[in-house]
Amino acid sequence: MLLQNKIVVISGIGPGLGIKLAIEAAREGARGLVVAARSADKLVDAERRIAELGTGCEVLRCATDITDRAQCDRLAAEATERFGRIDALVNSAYFHGDMD
Repeated sequence: MLLQNKIVVISGIGPGLGIKLAIEAAREGARGLVVAARSADKLVDAERRIAELGTGCEVLRCATDITDRAQCDRLAAEATERFGRIDALVNSAYFHGDMD
């Protein structure tokens, strides 16, 4: 398995690519996932969906706006406190800016 026993941070958990990446990381053997999004309800749903896979992958939910450096620092601190390390980062979050 590609991510066997790895700790993976995935930002941009939502209805699209972010949740799909998190599910695939769990399927590929990740020991722990740190899921990040601005909306806490998306994180609860992500944790539920990952648990339903039955892989035993541990999930840390972290409400984070990746445009805010302090929130990103907090995410990294919480991840390393919980899991001891971060092995991979998948940044699926984005901000499209003004549509002028």
